[in-house]
Parts: sequence; C-alpha cells; structure tokens
Amino acid sequence: MSRKEQIQEAAIKYIEEGFPDIFIAGFLYGAMWADQHPNWTSVKDALPEKDNEFEDYSKLVVVTDGKDFYKGMYNYGGECWLTHDLWPIEDATYWMEVQLPQPPRKEEEI
Repeated sequence: MSRKEQIQEAAIKYIEEGFPDIFIAGFLYGAMWADQHPNWTSVKDALPEKDNEFEDYSKLVVVTDGKDFYKGMYNYGGECWLTHDLWPIEDATYWMEVQLPQPPRKEEEI
C-alpha cells in the first residue's frame, strides 16, 4: 500500500468513527508536513535503494554514526557503509535521503 493510500485509509477511518473535521484536517496537514520533512531511518530497519539495478551501491544519502555526518552510500556487495569518496563509515546508525534544490543557473555571458 502506498503512503498516499495509507493516509487516505486512515482519514476515512477517522471520518467513519466520527472524529471532528478539525481533527481530520490536522491529521492530513501533519501527514503532508511529515512527507516534506523526512526523518532518519535506522540502518537496522532499512537500507537505501540501489542507485540502479547494475550497481552494488545505493544512491547517495546522509549517514551518521551518532557523532559525525557523511555524504555516503551503502555497498550491497561489501555489506558496508562508505563515504561518497569510498572511505568506510564505521558504526553507521542512521541514514536520511536528502533532496537538494536545483542550483541557480549561471547567467549566460553576453
């Protein structure tokens, strides 16, 4: 079930149970906010998706060991975490997807 379907199912359940409209609106707003503000994922719970089907590496994510932060990836072949320049990350605990905005375009010279 997709995230959108889960939210819709929960909202319908709240409506059926007679929750006030303001509660349901707050629930929907909170779900929207949560989707726009991703949380850390424990390395014990899940690993990031592979970058593509032909690589042993995940897409780039932010990784922490609880002390430092790294731009890194998971190496499925070696079953280990690596920085973006392939240094090992010891004791990785959490990771998070980060979508950076597009950089401003360089103005063309006249």
